[in-house]
Amino acid sequence: MLKFKGSWRNYQKRILEALEFHLRDKKLHIVAAPGAGKTTLGIEVISRIKRRSLILCPTNTIKNQWRDRICEAFLEENEYDNVSTDIKNPKYITVTTYQALLAAFCEGKKTSESTADISQNYDYTIEEEIEISDEEADKISSSVRFSQEKADEIIKILKKAKISLLCFDEAHHLRKEWWRALNYLVDELAPEQTVALTATPPYDVDYSEWERYEQLCGEIDETISIPELVQNNDLCPHQDFIYFSLLRENESAMLKKYNKNVGEFLSLILSDRELFEYLAQMSFLKAKENDIEKIFEDPEFYVSIASVLNSAGKLIPKPFLKLFNAKQSELPSFNLSQTKNFLNGFLINHTDEFIPINEKREKYLNMAKRMGLIQNKKIVLNDNLKVQKQIAHSMGKLDSIVEIVKIENASLGQDLRMVILTDFIKANDTDNSNLGVVPIWRTLKNKYGDKITIGVLCGSLIIIPENLKNNIYQIMKDNNVSPDNITITSYKEDENYIKITPKNSAKHCIVSLITQMFNRGDITVLIGTQALLGEGWDAPATNSLILSSTVSSFMLSNQMRGRAIRINKNNPNKVSNIWHLASVQIPKKSDYIKNAIFKETITEDDITMSDAGMNDINALSKRFEGFEAPSYYANHEITSGISRVIPDELLKSALQNGERQFIHFNEKSK
Repeated sequence: MLKFKGSWRNYQKRILEALEFHLRDKKLHIVAAPGAGKTTLGIEVISRIKRRSLILCPTNTIKNQWRDRICEAFLEENEYDNVSTDIKNPKYITVTTYQALLAAFCEGKKTSESTADISQNYDYTIEEEIEISDEEADKISSSVRFSQEKADEIIKILKKAKISLLCFDEAHHLRKEWWRALNYLVDELAPEQTVALTATPPYDVDYSEWERYEQLCGEIDETISIPELVQNNDLCPHQDFIYFSLLRENESAMLKKYNKNVGEFLSLILSDRELFEYLAQMSFLKAKENDIEKIFEDPEFYVSIASVLNSAGKLIPKPFLKLFNAKQSELPSFNLSQTKNFLNGFLINHTDEFIPINEKREKYLNMAKRMGLIQNKKIVLNDNLKVQKQIAHSMGKLDSIVEIVKIENASLGQDLRMVILTDFIKANDTDNSNLGVVPIWRTLKNKYGDKITIGVLCGSLIIIPENLKNNIYQIMKDNNVSPDNITITSYKEDENYIKITPKNSAKHCIVSLITQMFNRGDITVLIGTQALLGEGWDAPATNSLILSSTVSSFMLSNQMRGRAIRINKNNPNKVSNIWHLASVQIPKKSDYIKNAIFKETITEDDITMSDAGMNDINALSKRFEGFEAPSYYANHEITSGISRVIPDELLKSALQNGERQFIHFNEKSK
């Protein structure tokens, strides 16, 4: 029945030719970069296995893409009825979402697919969340209750329909209750074959989560990389840029105050000779038999004490060193990590070890609380979440966006198709005090409204220029969409813009139509949330992407970046620029802690990126670990990491000295 109407690319052929080998363990797991045609490849695999199949997707958008691809590329029109999107009415191929599976297995108020499919709509459900958190999953789960009876009813329906192949598209999206539903499905249905497809495996999750993912999907059998796709002309040539901005004055003052608190606190601790004398006499250092068990229950803490004593020139008893088969010279240096290990044990986790000096310990604990150095019952130094959030959402980045738009518009003019992705909508922000969709829209339309055409596309907010009202009605007519599906009103902030409010049933359709307007150039700059546009959204005309999102995970970073690197059949010469933003506070020697015990002065070697002002760069470095591309330096090898764009020594030099060479650097926020 399923028969592909096109021709296979060479890397798709490679995988299909090895299919029999990979199917031996009844689990096929393919990693294919955006643009590799993994959906088409997955359908062909299903076709060759010849089993009635259930395909599970993370969002409604992707579900609809699967259905459309099956019908358009593999079936004749009179065969479309063989595809279902209703899990309670399965056909030869049934396509649904993981959330709809959960809804079908549960009883309670929220049991429809539209309410369960949070991942498609959460940018207007939870404005202040970047990803769906476990807490949000718990909220959803509290409204529904897993019902074995209902789950068994669905399993019975699927067995009756002879479903024996399960296909998982981007299964790493699942959280808590969704995993429970999927695991129950796999255990009870016992499929003859599973096929797992992903563009972004969760490489950077913890071991237990990766183990769970691999147990479901199997080991990775084949990988199609981004460089391979560019070489094959299936993705467009593209380049990454980093645009740095200095923190604004109020943000810089906040950071300096926090760093001052950290410095003062550590200086007091590390110059407390009475404390050091107590540490040097602690009984665990003798490593007697009754001490060994507690040492190995929390070795990081006890090693941190040895580390600080070693740095202060104290002799570490040999019995303790022997436990770790180490010499004193091999103890870890007393760095920031060791400092946190020590302080967490001293102040919070091992208070029983410090009963004789409890008054001193309590004094330091209260001081740490007053200075904001404790969060979630843990000591925070350069990892204070409040400080990190302030830096990550620095309004200096808004100035950077303005400059990037200026650069790209001057270069591309009417050919510009820019997408700006951010984490939040911030529709109620009236003074541009937060980095979000609406403040970015407001700033750009005030600055460049006569040079570019700006639109906003979010789950709960769609804004376009008023002079495009006839265009939206015309494109609706061209796509046989009734104008009754939308309400158009003048946008409250600017009468030159209109707000489009679609009916719930037409939201997906209107997103598609606004995207068409963007692709054809009615809109040249489109601002939205990474929640809605960061994955599964297809706008091949995009040739400039600004990632104003703070997401750094391998999965989401690659999904967002993938929006810009697809080929455009209407523009075979397309090249994309991808802009990454980072806020920095250039540290000065005077900002660093003068350690009264270890050193009297600070040297060049003490200037590191461990300062809180470097957190945004560290997050960016993590993001770049997930991007493979030719290095701009040395032998231009295919590699990953931020050093392929900015070598470590140049980055360090530029940040210390405020140099502008090799990086785009915005100073307007000074």
